[in-house]
Amino acid sequence: MILILAGLGVASIFGTIVRIALAEMIRKSIPLSGEAFEIFFPDVLSNSLGCLLMGFCKKSTIFGRSPSWLQIFVTAGFCGSLTTFSAWMVASFQTRNSLFTFAMVAIGLAFSLPLYIVGAHAADGVDFLFNRKDSSDIEIDAHKDSDALVGSQKRAFPDRFLLWTMLSVLCLLLLLPAVFIFKRMWTRQSFACIFAPFGCLLRYFLTSKNIKWQFPWFTVLCNFIGTISFALSTLFRIPDPMVEDVIIGFKTGFCGCLTTVSSLTSDAFSMKRTISTYGYVGFSVLAGSVASLPVLFSVSQ
Repeated sequence: MILILAGLGVASIFGTIVRIALAEMIRKSIPLSGEAFEIFFPDVLSNSLGCLLMGFCKKSTIFGRSPSWLQIFVTAGFCGSLTTFSAWMVASFQTRNSLFTFAMVAIGLAFSLPLYIVGAHAADGVDFLFNRKDSSDIEIDAHKDSDALVGSQKRAFPDRFLLWTMLSVLCLLLLLPAVFIFKRMWTRQSFACIFAPFGCLLRYFLTSKNIKWQFPWFTVLCNFIGTISFALSTLFRIPDPMVEDVIIGFKTGFCGCLTTVSSLTSDAFSMKRTISTYGYVGFSVLAGSVASLPVLFSVSQ
């Protein structure tokens, strides 16, 4: 259990670094005016990538054969920390325009939900490409049992090799943006990495209780707590560079890792009825909107 918690902490830091790096790349390459847009559009990219990877991991039979601890690290740790619900919701309410607020919420959903499906279809394509089938779909004649056993042992190494190769390539691709960050280790980013494991571990403990319920209440609770914490922290305007860095690190690290869009989409598509999926997504957005209301006080100032 200690190793699982430690691994989640490392995965959350890795996800936070990639999220910050992607945000910095977008801000430098695309001129954005306004604090809300500077937060929203970079997070759309990280949320989209996180949902894409989550859809792939949840559907891939190759990844499903990997150790359970690795699945937890990638899905709950990395994907959950790469995506952020709180920044998306709060940024939508910082636009001072109800039409922009609705549009930004809709854009966030329009990218996250379909890309989860794209990731799931990509997993199907990879499984089909390598002709992987579940053992329940394979019927072996009695006189071929020994040959089949030898064949399965021979396939075990390619499966592991393919899995680790894909994960290594993915890590390298995702680490490339981080090079731009470490050219200058800003204090606020250091604080974000310090706060990140606490948000991720709290989310992991809370969402683990979802198994007792047919509705993922604890995912909604995590997103609500993280969003209202993010919104309340925007009310603090202290002219001290160190305090400002701590507040930004808290919002980026703790709130960003406590809230998640990838788990939201995963929970939504795991529901049996379509109306339950729409209801869950709508309720989550409504709860996030209520939690974002404190930011209106900072906007009006």
